[in-house]
Amino acid sequence: MTDEELQEHIALLRRMRTDFRHVEAKLAWGGLPTRLWETLSAFANTSGGGVIILGLDEGHNFEVVGVENPRKTLQDLASMTAEMEPRLTPVIDIKEIDGRALVVAEVPEMLPSQKPCYYRPAGHSNGAFVRVADGDRKLNSYEVQLMLSSRGQPVDDQGAVPNAGPKDLDQASLTAFLKHVRERRPRFRAAADQRILRSLKVLVPHPDDSNRFVPSVAGLLVFGREPQSFFPQFSVLVTAYPGREIGEPGPHAERMLDDARIDGSIGRMLAETLVVIARNLRQPRIATGPTRRGALEIPVAALSEAVVNALAHRDLSPQSRGTAVQVQLFLDRLIITNPGGLFGPVSVDTLGSAGVTSARNATLMQLLEDAVTPRTGEAIVEHRGTGIPVMIQALRAADMSPPRFEDGVSTFCVTFPRHSLVDPQTLNWLAGLGDTARGLSRDQRNALVLMKAGEAMSNVRYRQISDADSRVATRELADLVNRGLAEVVGGGRYTEYVLASLVGQADTKPGERSERGERADRRPEIRQLLAGRGEMSRAALQAELGLGQSIVSRWLRRMLKDREIELTTSSERSPGAKYRLHSSKSG
Repeated sequence: MTDEELQEHIALLRRMRTDFRHVEAKLAWGGLPTRLWETLSAFANTSGGGVIILGLDEGHNFEVVGVENPRKTLQDLASMTAEMEPRLTPVIDIKEIDGRALVVAEVPEMLPSQKPCYYRPAGHSNGAFVRVADGDRKLNSYEVQLMLSSRGQPVDDQGAVPNAGPKDLDQASLTAFLKHVRERRPRFRAAADQRILRSLKVLVPHPDDSNRFVPSVAGLLVFGREPQSFFPQFSVLVTAYPGREIGEPGPHAERMLDDARIDGSIGRMLAETLVVIARNLRQPRIATGPTRRGALEIPVAALSEAVVNALAHRDLSPQSRGTAVQVQLFLDRLIITNPGGLFGPVSVDTLGSAGVTSARNATLMQLLEDAVTPRTGEAIVEHRGTGIPVMIQALRAADMSPPRFEDGVSTFCVTFPRHSLVDPQTLNWLAGLGDTARGLSRDQRNALVLMKAGEAMSNVRYRQISDADSRVATRELADLVNRGLAEVVGGGRYTEYVLASLVGQADTKPGERSERGERADRRPEIRQLLAGRGEMSRAALQAELGLGQSIVSRWLRRMLKDREIELTTSSERSPGAKYRLHSSKSG
């Protein structure tokens, strides 16, 4: 790490007054923090890794106090990394800032085949962590098992379903499948039906009788008449809510607009899920062209790819068999969640990149490429590895915001914002930026809209929403900063961009700051809202304050750390998480 990058990290820590996802600061004046291994594990198990800075006083706005014995601290840190399994190899260095020595460690992310990285004396169950926001969270047993299974190729989809038999498979679907296989694969053109079904693992040996063949998990999911008779939660749950959060009532005090459980084979679940989603989505009255007239607010092609991915890539291990795929429709977004995070070398940053594909359920994916939908006669999965690009292109063609992807280790979420990039409100906001926004490219304007909605924009994310290469993305994001429309968060390879905190506010022009040159303090407004309402979700606070997610989240983190407020749940990520004034201050 260069001295300049270190200074950038320290400046950001002071500006945000808290640690962040990829940087952790510790005091460490008298020696190495005893549980620093939690952060070592967390960074090693988190996409992108992270940086540990020893010698900053978080209690005094990250003042540089240094470490008493930098060489010994470095050696102790190196010894601690040797206790990690697999052994970590961070780059550890001593840096001098303001005449004081800091110990800085750059912790690389482990390869998927090596995760989880854990502290050997604590073992798998207590020594494996992951980074969430600005803190370290212990992995639960299911998440540890998922990471261990990702070291090889899971075969849960090949497992036999002992109580099932050929009678539980739909014969019409099998006939269409066999016809399609013979057309596509020359080696099977003259093969008997049973040979094909066994070769492709639609049928597998019974665990207690190798001469008896029964459906595999994959075979049952693709061709089963009622797979849920054997796996009740291998289904899709679709719920539509009237507000922006679960529990937020609608205009008539309704808590839910729709609630459907969808069963059947994957092909049937896909078709029926799209029908239920469609009846809960708006159909725009105004279209920008003939191809958009009467279309749903989110293109069907994008929705279809997302639902297929959730069904095909969900975790099928015994630990997840009590969890269904979930589709949640809120006033401002649609979320599709499946059990099991990303698998193999694929990360959120590489989703959709050419040549980067991986399948947790390899047998299931192979069957889906040959299984055809009765209505269209087309394969359920036509071109492996093209789902994410198709999704993004469909949304771009419809002038919609691109989806947001989140890998939560035990879950994977795709979020579709329910707004257009060219709706009147958005266009008016962009026009209100005046000369500062004159001459911006379409991609830059789209990035601003996403940042306004609270999304941080990295170089990788910018490339996902545009056709720009890395060099162009860097130049165009830097241009937004130079215009005063965006601010830099992080440094080096952790650089992200967020909407400048005062952009679009009525009393301040883009690019300007307050007289003191500081961000507006949002704490009094948040305290006032919580005092009047009792409890509020982050989304509700965003709506009331008219600010983006990144800004509101930043102030909430600061207030949590200062014990001005508290959470109603154990984690900010918990369903229904809300904030309230701290119990010591609410009386």
